[in-house]
Amino acid sequence: MRRFLPTLTAATAVLAFASTVPAYCAETTLSIRPTPGQPGNEWTAVIRGAAGSPYVLFAQPEGMKQLSMFLTSGVLDGQGRATYAFDLPAAFQHLGLNARVRALSTDAQGHRSSSNDAGIGCSVMPFERFGADHQLHAVTVAAGEEIAEQWSAVGMHVSAVSAVAGPDMVIAFDSSNPTGGDLDLVTPGPGTGNDFAFHNLMIIAENDIDLDADGLVDDPDDAQFGGTMSFTWDSPVLAGSVTLVDVDAIDLMGAEVRTYLAGALVENLFVPGLDDNNVQIVPLDSATRIDELQVEFSGSGAVAEVEFLPCPLHLNFDESTTGIPFGRQTGEIVDLQWLGQGVSISGVTNNPAHPDAVVIFDTANPTGGDTDLVTPGYGIGNTEARGQVLILAENVVDANADGLVDDPGDSPNGGTFTIDFSTCVTLESGTVLDIDSAEPDCFFEAFDENGLSLGTWPLAQIGDNSIQTIDFGGLPLVRRLELTLCASGALTDLVYCPTPQ
Repeated sequence: MRRFLPTLTAATAVLAFASTVPAYCAETTLSIRPTPGQPGNEWTAVIRGAAGSPYVLFAQPEGMKQLSMFLTSGVLDGQGRATYAFDLPAAFQHLGLNARVRALSTDAQGHRSSSNDAGIGCSVMPFERFGADHQLHAVTVAAGEEIAEQWSAVGMHVSAVSAVAGPDMVIAFDSSNPTGGDLDLVTPGPGTGNDFAFHNLMIIAENDIDLDADGLVDDPDDAQFGGTMSFTWDSPVLAGSVTLVDVDAIDLMGAEVRTYLAGALVENLFVPGLDDNNVQIVPLDSATRIDELQVEFSGSGAVAEVEFLPCPLHLNFDESTTGIPFGRQTGEIVDLQWLGQGVSISGVTNNPAHPDAVVIFDTANPTGGDTDLVTPGYGIGNTEARGQVLILAENVVDANADGLVDDPGDSPNGGTFTIDFSTCVTLESGTVLDIDSAEPDCFFEAFDENGLSLGTWPLAQIGDNSIQTIDFGGLPLVRRLELTLCASGALTDLVYCPTPQ
């Protein structure tokens, strides 16, 4: 059964990202609690956070976690404050309403993200965006391609059941070049909130005709009578939001978003129909793990993105866990580039004549004379391309003033990488390149949020150009990780699972 708060259905539900400020952790309060028998009692929510930051607010009755309804969205004022109030009808004044607030942001690459539900002292979860523009290893998905198992390597699967006799399949739809007469799926477009180019959307297919036998639906078109699109995960994840396109008023039943854990309903949200070509971002209960997300369309429509927290999260410095390229450049000095993945990275070298800087190094095109950092290569275990890795810089010379190190090379004297996590994580593994046989005393060390050591893990001296992965065995409550190198070498990737506090 569809559940919603009928008194709030007229409130705006379209949430637009407009800022490039980092996600923040806001605070919510209620100015008054409704008193039974007093008509017109005012319910007020006060939102506080970083000045100028966009947010979305919705309400939830106390003790009724499965019921939620959007209230408003906006931008915090110069004092980092916003207020929303409405008169609560007498029939509903026996309910205690809680406010839930989400902070929204857009990074330099146009990837949008949001914070977890805010509360005093909460930690920001590094949610990742999932869309149909890229699959793993930055392979582009083609319009008309069936979306199903492209992300199975990270435990996610996509499927659909059509509401009528159409094929039960999800396909990619190019919203920059709409087909099937579906101009209402163009992005950006004239609809409310439709100010972002999503490119590929996910639609339930109206047909699966492929006359040229190229493996793609010839004329991608969304199912006129809708259906249910499902996203399932092998292991439970935290989900932040789902973005829908063209849930319009002609579809009187709107859309319904449901989440589940082990078959039990977690959340059931009604999404109202608005004007043609609109975009709505539906916030989810980001503090509760789920293993299935369903979007039921009563008519045509599309899913643009699903925001969730992969567990584990794979950080390899080339692309996100879901395959979105980071777009970083060789020679770029590392600071907060991966804050969206919940980490900040710094480094200190052992040689005082070398800079204390971490730099991006391209293992496909090694510079600085460091052919021992090529991948794939001749060393033990070095059988696959690792793309961009991190090194402790031997120099940061930028003669052409383009903001990049001209000839990146790793410091032969080693040093220490420090990886600070934005929240406690369960640490799974770390991979290192080029620990030579003449390099003793190289190791990882993990620390908790109080700075206490959780143990050390030595690196094997297995030779020039070698690759080795250290298994931390699912070490919990890690807030900082250090990698100490006694000579040259590189960090290629980390695997971890952020843990809500």
